[in-house]
Amino acid sequence: MRGVRLLPDPRTGPADPVLETRVPATEQLAHLLDAARPRAQELGCENALEMVLDMARDIGAKRQRRAARGSRLQSVVEKLAASFTRV
Repeated sequence: MRGVRLLPDPRTGPADPVLETRVPATEQLAHLLDAARPRAQELGCENALEMVLDMARDIGAKRQRRAARGSRLQSVVEKLAASFTRV
């Protein structure tokens, strides 16, 4: 059952079917963004690729812990809601 071995595992990250090993999602995303970089440069939106990688590294749990430091629940909810409505 080779396919079962390659299923994503939340503890170790998504599987790479070529390498037959687990690779962190941020590493896979970095490779994908590297592949997209030439086209993004042509379109003048290369900085958006960096923003994507930054967002992927700043996972929700980290944002929630930052917002919760020394705050009451209502303040945490307000901070998190504000972070989703920023443009």
